[in-house]
Amino acid sequence: MSCISQCPTGYANPNLLDGTGSCIICPTNCLSCVDANTCTQCVSTVYNISGGQCIPSNCVNCQNCDTANNVCRNCTSPYYINNGGCVSFCPNGYYGDNTTDKCTTCMANCDLCFSATNCTQCTTGYLFVSATSSC
Repeated sequence: MSCISQCPTGYANPNLLDGTGSCIICPTNCLSCVDANTCTQCVSTVYNISGGQCIPSNCVNCQNCDTANNVCRNCTSPYYINNGGCVSFCPNGYYGDNTTDKCTTCMANCDLCFSATNCTQCTTGYLFVSATSSC
């Protein structure tokens, strides 16, 4: 053991100001922390801080996440699965399917839709047919 003025990266001493205690290791995937349970910076941008912990970015707003592969299997409501993560709004060309809780592809030639049968904006070069809500 040795006396140091500052804990190294990945460690913290919540009692540093009064000179007591020892350096404690930060939570997993954490670069800096205030204590053993509260991360302030993650080791990379692949992780986000949630509840003081660094979790894989695709596991944010996720109920069932495969942390080893950074893939969400079920999102918390009102989020939808998109590219292995959870989003509150699906990207253009997709709509949030409330049955599967996934972003689902819009109908052919549709850039913006709110269901499988209701297109509101066609892909460039296609015209909107209002009677059928398709392009």
